[in-house]
Amino acid sequence: MVPPTNSHIVPLNSHIVPPTNRLTQCREGGEIAAPLLTSLSGVEITFDGTGTLPISQIVGLTDGQLTITGGEHQFTSLTSFDGTNIFVSNGGRLSIPSAATYAHGRGSDRSVTLRATGTGSVLDLGNLQLLVAATGRNAHLVIDAQAGGMIDLSGVEEITDPDEGNADGRAVRITADGTNSRVDLTSLERFHDRSSRFGPNNTTGYSALIARNGGEIAVSEMLVVTNVELVVDAPSTILGGDISLRNGAILSGLGTVFANVTN
Repeated sequence: MVPPTNSHIVPLNSHIVPPTNRLTQCREGGEIAAPLLTSLSGVEITFDGTGTLPISQIVGLTDGQLTITGGEHQFTSLTSFDGTNIFVSNGGRLSIPSAATYAHGRGSDRSVTLRATGTGSVLDLGNLQLLVAATGRNAHLVIDAQAGGMIDLSGVEEITDPDEGNADGRAVRITADGTNSRVDLTSLERFHDRSSRFGPNNTTGYSALIARNGGEIAVSEMLVVTNVELVVDAPSTILGGDISLRNGAILSGLGTVFANVTN
């Protein structure tokens, strides 16, 4: 923990921080001086919009956690953040413009979450092109826009489930929950889940697009989904062009789908 009143910790003269470390930004102008830090694994970083940590040089942050509770933050050089949880809230904004792929990573019985909560909160991953599910069973990749938050995945063309590992209870579940909550998937052409089989403890194996409580999910003009459930509760919406339901995909709910749906 960085102490308040403009105190700082110096220096972290290392290129790599190993697992089980934590860097925490204080709320009163604290500073972590780590200009050589480029790769992190298993590290938690929290920004509240007042403290400072140099981040433009960071290229890797795997199996860690980013928590943004205020301010605007851009990891301009970050190309790999597989397995990292991200939470954005209180009107904070986070952008990761240089990464092209995000993967849940290895391991079973583990959920990884990307979430934006609250009006003005934005998680901008608009340059990602591919999302990849876990390789173990009973493992979810959870993507949530809540209470007016927005997640930009507008460049993602494919969401896929790897061929390796036990697929029982494995899923990618994407939700827009609450008025003005939005997930942008306007380039998504293929959403594939290998299996909808349930896992241990009755964990669902269905991947999903879920819009509820006034939330909105926007997809591409031509989307094919396999073993994916589309759930649209009133007064929520899913926007698209043509949505093709394949091999176990289902549509349910009383909301609105602005798309031509076929199976």
